[in-house]
Amino acid sequence: MICQYCGHKLTDGKCLNPACPGTLIVHKFSLPDGKLVEIADERVWIYDGTFDYLTIDEIDVIHAEIHRNDPDIAEAREKEDREMYEQPDPLAEWKALEPGRKVLNKFSKRVWSIVSFSERDNCYQLVDPENKEVGTSLGSSQEDFENNYQILHEGPFDAGKLQPGDWLWDEHYRQWVQFKEIASDGLIGIISRGINYYVNPYNPNLYFTPPSRGVYKYEIDSPDELDAGLHGFRDEVTVIVDSGDPGGDPTGEDSFEEYMRQALIEWFDGAKVVSKKAGE
Repeated sequence: MICQYCGHKLTDGKCLNPACPGTLIVHKFSLPDGKLVEIADERVWIYDGTFDYLTIDEIDVIHAEIHRNDPDIAEAREKEDREMYEQPDPLAEWKALEPGRKVLNKFSKRVWSIVSFSERDNCYQLVDPENKEVGTSLGSSQEDFENNYQILHEGPFDAGKLQPGDWLWDEHYRQWVQFKEIASDGLIGIISRGINYYVNPYNPNLYFTPPSRGVYKYEIDSPDELDAGLHGFRDEVTVIVDSGDPGGDPTGEDSFEEYMRQALIEWFDGAKVVSKKAGE
């Protein structure tokens, strides 16, 4: 004969296949009074001797034994123990911020860029992307960090990524405003200087961070023209696009950078004009 559950050949009418789904899991142990107890599949209780009523202590022992032998319950209890006795690193999520990620100081409304994390001081090394000033983040825990800084989202503006209280940039008014809610009609609730108002979520003036303004630097080199009685000079000119996009190709002959270079050559009467990267 074969087992109806797994097809294994029966021995003395019993299936000896340990992996058979029809085999009951049997746990054997003793009660406080020495009575032998077998718990089969956590549902069938078999007692060695005549049946009698169980005491509260005996029931507690049986329950404890069931839990001890149940892998799911054992894993859950082990997890509880780990959470109770193993303190998580309070800086784990904080340390995960990658270099280059921008954060906003909620009080000064100043945008900083992450440089690296200092294990010694439990804080971030920061740099101001505009003027290259360096600094360190306030506080020595993730809670301190979240109280003082907002991690700024990257990419195109999406109001769905904001939480109530988050700051966002309004390019029209050139100021930071606070997100309140997304109203039932889909408009974005904003708080600015104590005034509540609602705007379209596709408003082109809304950004996670202030948009980068074009900065173009040029080095002017005009040689001596002694025959004409002209002395040479060297100078530097910086062109800042305060808002908007100047258009044109990003690089090459049709770029705004090249257009301004040619304009400066004409302005300085044929002087040599070389484009420089911002920060050089």
